[in-house]
Amino acid sequence: MEEKITLTLVFVFSVILSSLFVLPFDHLLGEDPYFHREVTEFFVDHNRLPQTSIEEWNEEKPYAAYLEFKLKTYPRWFYYILYPFHKVLKFFPVFFSGLISISIYLYLSKYSKEAGIIAAVLVHTPNFTAHSILLLPEIVGLVSLPLVLYLFEKKYYFSGVLLGLLFLVHPLSALVGYLGVAIIGIFKKRFKDLIISFLISFVFAFPHILVILGEKTNVSYQLGLNFSADVCTLKEYLKYFGVLSIFPLFIYLSIKKRDYIPVAFILFLIFFSVIRITRVPSERFFAYLSIFLAVIIARRIVEIKNIKIKYALVFSLIFFSFVQNYWIFGAIGPSTREIKSWEFLDENSLEDCSVLGWDRYPQVFTVKRKIYFSQEDYESYKNFDYMSPDANVLIYKKEFLSSLEEDKIYDNKVGIWYIDS
Repeated sequence: MEEKITLTLVFVFSVILSSLFVLPFDHLLGEDPYFHREVTEFFVDHNRLPQTSIEEWNEEKPYAAYLEFKLKTYPRWFYYILYPFHKVLKFFPVFFSGLISISIYLYLSKYSKEAGIIAAVLVHTPNFTAHSILLLPEIVGLVSLPLVLYLFEKKYYFSGVLLGLLFLVHPLSALVGYLGVAIIGIFKKRFKDLIISFLISFVFAFPHILVILGEKTNVSYQLGLNFSADVCTLKEYLKYFGVLSIFPLFIYLSIKKRDYIPVAFILFLIFFSVIRITRVPSERFFAYLSIFLAVIIARRIVEIKNIKIKYALVFSLIFFSFVQNYWIFGAIGPSTREIKSWEFLDENSLEDCSVLGWDRYPQVFTVKRKIYFSQEDYESYKNFDYMSPDANVLIYKKEFLSSLEEDKIYDNKVGIWYIDS
């Protein structure tokens, strides 16, 4: 009973924290969530995914026909998970953020239930929180990753099943899971279990692997080799990881304790967070890294013998874990002003009008018009009917702004730019 109460409190803490950043806004936050919303709505309306009805998608959404390349082979299982939540998509990531904390607790419970509780709270770094409030398939990966490792320790064949299914939802999370399972299997010399787990996962993932390898797809493009270094400043790392930035001390302590498995996993994730081997942005690994930084710190904290020092440290870290996220509020676009502007344009313009603006998912799927965005478009702006007011456009070319002063009209104080050609 006590464990159930503890898990409930951990779940509620995570949900409340995520809700604080979602509830004040009537619209979805982030960019890709708008793509996932549209695919889910198509699924609900037609009882089939657009991946199987590309022509129908293009007819209904001609302004999004350019996404045929991405849609053609995009993993489908995320939308089967989203389907029951289609009326409350904004709260889907909020609910799953609570499941992430429970997943981390389960993974650490075999070591220490106390450590599991601490890690489930400490994981909420600013970067992790920002990812856990967005409607992305990655959030399913963040829930699944600790479970994959937990299952490999308990019932390795179940970890293979979960890895294979995860590949059908979010291939990058599955690849991180393969890395984690491989590290455990190698360090514990469980080679037979490792091979069997991988083979089982391939049974489930094989059809999609063939699709990725068989032709150029969005996923194969993202996973294609592209070596580069993405190094943030120390200030940026402190901003992303908050209190978990003290991890070097705990890595040192873990090495002294010969706790090599989480250390090895963390070092690999740090490598992928700095060195970009594929086209996947290295920042995508920050959320996974946050999980295992929280794990390794929690494991060392519970070993402190002085009770007063231990709990003073625990409560201090939990407090800072909560307040360190304040800067995220309002920092994730699009803004309410942009959404209102785009909605106004959707309601008050012809379907075949030409719009110069931000050709990314939030504007495309809110304006529902063909959006243009390039240097050449700016040079021939008189050919456009509307000019979007978003910041990305306005700061693109300063001299362009002064030439528009006479044509500028603010409709309903929203900020639509209208070009009288």
